Amino acid sequence: MKKVFRLFLPLIVLFALLYTGYHMVELSQQRKSRAQKIKYIPPFELKNEQGKLFTNADLKEGVPVVFFYFNSECDFCQAEIQDVVTNIKKFDGIQLIFVSFEPIQKIIMFQATNRLNIFNNVIFLSDYRNTFSETFGVKTLPSSLVYNKNGMLVSRNNGAVKMNYLIKVLNNN
Repeated sequence: MKKVFRLFLPLIVLFALLYTGYHMVELSQQRKSRAQKIKYIPPFELKNEQGKLFTNADLKEGVPVVFFYFNSECDFCQAEIQDVVTNIKKFDGIQLIFVSFEPIQKIIMFQATNRLNIFNNVIFLSDYRNTFSETFGVKTLPSSLVYNKNGMLVSRNNGAVKMNYLIKVLNNN
């Protein structure tokens, strides 16, 4: 029995190492594929406050875009949005797109509560099909993606981020 164990133990360890290595390579390739997919604003389909579709075609051409993925009940999201409100004048000429998977009525209330419904460059959208996180490769709330005026990704942030950082990124691109 000990001979069998001594024979199979190295084979089991070798198999485990090969499997782990294969899995790591596969994950690395998936990350590269996802990064390539969001290098430029990928095709998306969301809904606006009126329930109408909002897609890439509705974005203003030649204008930088910041996508914020949020949830109205998330404390970090609320703090980040307060930072946006405080610095809203610094985002003049930049499209700010807030996306949530929550029902549109809840998104509208959140928008009004934070007084962001009065700014022309701020748009709140519903991820009614729950595809935004997969399409843009975000896994945390809040998350933000900054695209320059050519639609190229210049910053991807998981978790809350200070608006001064985003403004600096936008000014450098």
